[in-house]
Amino acid sequence: MDFEEIELPLLLKTALHTSSRPDDLYTSIENHYRNWQSQSHIQEYKFESEFDLWLASIFLENSAYLLPSNIIRALGSTIINSMNEAASKKYSLESLFIVPPKAGRKKEDHSATIHTLMRGIIVNKRDRDEVYAEAAKERNKSIDTIRRIYERFVQEKVKKSSKPREYYYGKIKK
Repeated sequence: MDFEEIELPLLLKTALHTSSRPDDLYTSIENHYRNWQSQSHIQEYKFESEFDLWLASIFLENSAYLLPSNIIRALGSTIINSMNEAASKKYSLESLFIVPPKAGRKKEDHSATIHTLMRGIIVNKRDRDEVYAEAAKERNKSIDTIRRIYERFVQEKVKKSSKPREYYYGKIKK
């Protein structure tokens, strides 16, 4: 295919982006295109400017059959790199389906800790403080953290179940 087959939308969109005179713009586009054609043997093409990237995108949108395969690969690579960069910087880009992670602390799964505590307190009928200390040592957490985890669990369970609070705490010392 030849450069003369360029469609009018390509020139118009590029002219809007660069605000150049049409004669200069046509010459610039033709130079870029000829440069791309001469470098079609190069596997890894790197875009040198925003205009290069813009022009290649417009070509791809309007007349992709004119682009050399190395430019199409370079566009794909640029899109992938842009998506990775946006995700790592926690940007939100709806057009690329990139949504940043929710703010705040991630919820931890305490099911194994709770299972250990329930087994020790309810099933084996052991002293709470002793079970807390054992679970804290096992999980490398403080005894207070283990106690809070279990107390939050008990609060949720009491709201949802008909069992009394004492069921989850075993024998209460007096």
